[in-house]
Amino acid sequence: MILTGDMNWTIVLDALLEVPNAGSPIVGTEFIATSITSTGDDPGSAATKNNWLKNPWVKYVDGLRGYIKSEFTPTGMTAVQHDVQYVSRPGAPGFDAQKFFIEHGRAGVQLI
Repeated sequence: MILTGDMNWTIVLDALLEVPNAGSPIVGTEFIATSITSTGDDPGSAATKNNWLKNPWVKYVDGLRGYIKSEFTPTGMTAVQHDVQYVSRPGAPGFDAQKFFIEHGRAGVQLI
């Protein structure tokens, strides 16, 4: 698992041995995490989201602010993207936007 950030987007993808070769072996999973403190209440541009999702190794794209909660067990890793509806004022309601699973011994992420 690779954890990166600082893009103001959450992007979850299968890490390929040779990008952009979609037939290349999957060697891991990358979670690009957004920041919950960055400015911007909107979910980001649909065009940007769709551009990312054109790549078959990109599994999830989210432009809202939030964080990723993770749990590691002997069978694998479960993660949840938790978003907030806005960051411009206090009291934003939060919600779980997507759940992910990486099975122990199997490269790649599953959306659940």
